[in-house]
Formats: sequence, C-alpha cells, structure tokens
Amino acid sequence: MALFRRAVTLRTMARPDQVAEALNREVKPGTMMQLDFGGGDSRQFRGEVRPNSFRIVRRVQFRNSFAPIIEGQVGEISGGSEVKMSLFVPTSLLLFVIIWTVLTAGAAMLVVQQMMLEMALERVLTFAMATIPLVGMAVSWLGFSLEANNSERVLKGLLPPFVEGRV
Repeated sequence: MALFRRAVTLRTMARPDQVAEALNREVKPGTMMQLDFGGGDSRQFRGEVRPNSFRIVRRVQFRNSFAPIIEGQVGEISGGSEVKMSLFVPTSLLLFVIIWTVLTAGAAMLVVQQMMLEMALERVLTFAMATIPLVGMAVSWLGFSLEANNSERVLKGLLPPFVEGRV
C-alpha cells in the first residue's frame, strides 16, 4: 500500500565508504522485530549495514509497530554519494491494518443494512460505524508518517553535509 511506503533520496558530499562508516557507528546489529530496552547502548538504529546497502529500523524504547523498516542503497555520484531509501511498515502491521479494515468495514455494512431494514438505529451510530475503518487507516498512516519523519531526520543528522535533501 502506497500509504505505508515512502521513497527518499539523499545526496551527501561523503564518499560511499564514509556513509557506510557513519551508519555502522549508529547501527546495532540485530533483527528488525526484536525488543530494545536500551541497556546503555546509545546507537539509534538496529539492523544490518553492508558496504553499499543497509536494512535498519530506528531503535525506540520498547517496540513501536509503526517504526518503519528502512532499506537503502548507497551509490557513488560526482562529488559524493546518493543514498536511495525506501521506508515501509513491517508486513505484520500492514496485514493487521488490512484485516482490521476489512472486518470493520464488513461490520459497518451490516449495521447500515440493519438500519435500512429496520430504521431502528440512530444515524449517529451508523455514521460512527461507517467511519471506523477510515479512522483506523488514518491512525495507522499518522503513526507511520510520524515515525518515518523521525527516522529520516535522524538519518540526515548522521550523514552531513548534504548537497540536497529529500527528493
């Protein structure tokens, strides 16, 4: 779903090896979905960094389901590097949102159908039931967007100086 994916391209004057070095300083090795309790480690990301690519997630105390997974490719360009990133929600959250939306939309349709047949339910209840799927999508999108913005901001701080920001 395009709502839960963001593409970002950053250009920096740092060479690709300097980008990898900067990322390695701030990425704790580990899996995308493990719980993080800090433990005195101040690194801001967890995941894997390779010479020309990375797959990381921002570390937050306890697990935040909306924290995007960040996959990136680092390429050399004239005068520095280009970092192409894709930020997206974990598949488990995306599946949950889809299933939840389908189930609540189905429930909303049943309530609306019942109202049309019996005219017994209040219009406010019908409106509330019809908007539940939209509210769920909006809350999920907002959580992802806020976390994606935070992750992007922290990454930009790790790799200065930038020639250009978000593309």
